[in-house]
Amino acid sequence: MDKMIRCRDIGPECVVEACGSTEEEVLRKIGEHARSAHGLEEASFAEKARSAVYEGFCDRAGSEETVSEECAECYDQCDECVDECCC
Repeated sequence: MDKMIRCRDIGPECVVEACGSTEEEVLRKIGEHARSAHGLEEASFAEKARSAVYEGFCDRAGSEETVSEECAECYDQCDECVDECCC
């Protein structure tokens, strides 16, 4: 089973979800996202992020970051969705 984490579980209201084979991989991915998209420093979310990792199944279709299940239907219906639900 893969490891996953949702950005909103470490603070910001954000639909980005990181997925990978290991806990370290998802922590690296969500850390990169949190720094670049939200300007967060690792010290402010590292411990919370480690406890927010859960088991799931990655969408291996291509992207490192995927949309949460709540927005999946929106993404399936919208051609212009990029970083958030837009429908």
